Amino acid sequence: MFYFDSWVRKARYDEKARFLLNRYSYRPPEELYATKEDRAELNNLINVEDYKSKAVDLRKLLQKELHDQGETTEMILQGQLPIFYSHSYEIIQGIGVSNLSFDKKIWNPDTLFVTAFVDGIEQGGIVSDYFKQFKLIVYDRKIGVEFSNGQSFYSGPQKDSRGHLMFKLTANGEVKLALNGNIIIDEHIQGDFTKIKPGYVSCGKIQGEALTGKYQPYQGNISNLRFTINELARTP
Repeated sequence: MFYFDSWVRKARYDEKARFLLNRYSYRPPEELYATKEDRAELNNLINVEDYKSKAVDLRKLLQKELHDQGETTEMILQGQLPIFYSHSYEIIQGIGVSNLSFDKKIWNPDTLFVTAFVDGIEQGGIVSDYFKQFKLIVYDRKIGVEFSNGQSFYSGPQKDSRGHLMFKLTANGEVKLALNGNIIIDEHIQGDFTKIKPGYVSCGKIQGEALTGKYQPYQGNISNLRFTINELARTP
């Protein structure tokens, strides 16, 4: 603290000390440096005409990275927590929620239900990535689930472009998927994939990755993506 106080005193009469102190204390909102010629990064080029196109490119790159990480201004204001209910939680499209958001003593299902209304089945993409345990996917008009052990199950092509999904998974491996009340997958898998693991549960994307094909962000709309534990229906 005494070292820094000496700089504050010196800045009262020394121009260089005042410059360095102000630069340390007050950073501009954007900085751009030619680091080969200016290794100390003292000459901010962000408003220099010759670098305007470079600044625009870097802003786009930053916004893309922030979007992929769920950290744009809009996402931060919206929040990164699910909407919690007594025995279920809901996640908004485009959001990924960290496992650290859950009390795993409470959210420790033996049966997991995932329900949602999806529009744009013909366009496809990720419906949900559940803590890298499994992924619900719409691809080439088929609806399926891919598990972390490499097994996957897909329905046949669906005529409907929209509808209500209901996915049921039990700790002993029961796998059921229905669209608009019709069972389209009824299988069994070895292992328990219902539990919350380190990572993210997401709606309409894989957290931190901008992928293409069947793993692309969902191209249509996902409404009311809800994860319910143990019982699908309860009295209020």
